[in-house]
Amino acid sequence: MTKKTFVIDKIKSLILTVGLMGGIIYFLTFLYYKTNPLTFYLYALGGASLFILITYLLYAKVFVRIFNKLIPLEDGELKTESFKGRKDFNNRAMELQADSIKYWLDLNN
Repeated sequence: MTKKTFVIDKIKSLILTVGLMGGIIYFLTFLYYKTNPLTFYLYALGGASLFILITYLLYAKVFVRIFNKLIPLEDGELKTESFKGRKDFNNRAMELQADSIKYWLDLNN
């Protein structure tokens, strides 16, 4: 990791944190002033559960791609042997982090 990528990743992380946390705080404040105490806790719990579910579903498609460069896994032994016998797995969508390949090559050379 270079200094440039470190700074860029920190800026991306800050923007993501401010955006997500600002939205959560706005949602909770809005609920607090618009509902009574019992329904506030129910709505807040439902909102937190929905946020966690959406974050879980979008992690690999959005958040990983923001901070990492992904490349498709090449056809070969690893791709064919990894999921041998599993007919329901879509191995065409398998990707690797580009930086992890460079790190692995440096260790093995």
